Amino acid sequence: MKWLMFILFLLPGVTLSDMYTINDLMARLNATLEDRDSLVTAFNKGKQRAELCQHCHGKNGNSLRDYIPNLAAQNPRYLLTQFEYFRLGKRKDYVMGNLAKSISEDDRINLAIYYSRQKVSTKATSTTVTSGKDVFNKRCVACHGQKGYGNKDLPRIAGQPDKYIAKTLTDYQNKTNRRPNSPMLGIAATLSTDEINVLAAYLSTLN
Repeated sequence: MKWLMFILFLLPGVTLSDMYTINDLMARLNATLEDRDSLVTAFNKGKQRAELCQHCHGKNGNSLRDYIPNLAAQNPRYLLTQFEYFRLGKRKDYVMGNLAKSISEDDRINLAIYYSRQKVSTKATSTTVTSGKDVFNKRCVACHGQKGYGNKDLPRIAGQPDKYIAKTLTDYQNKTNRRPNSPMLGIAATLSTDEINVLAAYLSTLN
């Protein structure tokens, strides 16, 4: 219940009914993750459904375009939550909003499981690793962890395309990002352009 109320606070306009729906989906996701047979079934179904996503996110969840995020190795609970935000219109994107509305709850759970178990492809080590790591340790570790893996409710940022990271942070700075209630607004505001660029380059090398 505390988790529900926290999300309600961050996302005004989401009804209590919506949040109970999300909470129910999370319970179903967790139950599937804990049962081997259900997990295998969900993975295989998610793999089939992922054909809808491969044009942008790649066949195995590694983006085909540097400005689109990798889904591979992303936290399943975070992925499922974002699906629901797209469906509810609390996270804005024309393609993702329509897709989230067009597939079933089971599909959304299965996709989250499938992508979470794919291996992320990272870039070769960058010459800006040292300075990027310094920015990461100062600004990102507290929420996203020492390796950038995030947790159940926060995204994995390790291995994301550098252009996606840089664009997302710049959008937060300019307040053009379509996630207006994100705590990242305050974090991004403290970063210089150079810090954003070296941080994005560093994160793209993390496996």
